[in-house]
Amino acid sequence: MQDPIETEKRVRFRRHSDRRVALLLALHEILFDVSPGPARDARLLEAIVRDFETDRAVLLGPLVAGGQGLAVRASAGVPSGEEPVPKGEGVRLVTDLHLGAPGAVTLNRGKRPALFPPEAWDALWSRELGCESQALMGVVVKGERAPATLLLVLQVTCSREWGIRDRDLIEEIGVLLGRAADRALAV
Repeated sequence: MQDPIETEKRVRFRRHSDRRVALLLALHEILFDVSPGPARDARLLEAIVRDFETDRAVLLGPLVAGGQGLAVRASAGVPSGEEPVPKGEGVRLVTDLHLGAPGAVTLNRGKRPALFPPEAWDALWSRELGCESQALMGVVVKGERAPATLLLVLQVTCSREWGIRDRDLIEEIGVLLGRAADRALAV
């Protein structure tokens, strides 16, 4: 089987349903063809970055209330030597927000929610995410047995409003990755 990451080019689909199916098929191929571990997680994130036409994706975990113990499990679009360090008040608040909200959460640097004090908000976007960032979309990846992780898709170069279809798709990806994490524990 050919490697979908290496051979396929980004296609502009006319319908969202076509885009959704293409991405989910690419993720399924990676899940079936690559053994569980950091290399597989990185390839999954590369496919997500390419499909969402975003700058970076990061998988953080294990996810616990208070943001303690977060580590970078995998990343895509991050230049070597520039691995994000997920710590600080802003990351803690993002973690708590994801744990308290069902589904995808989207944040934009220009629209600070009341939950975030100004200092934590500025620190989140300027350094806590590993680089100057403008927008993020995240979802909790949780299986039945596997520890929960946090999937963040980051927009670095420009601001972005995430559409409902993007949020629905990232939620579907979160469920798929949660099931895959459970299956990896059974191996």
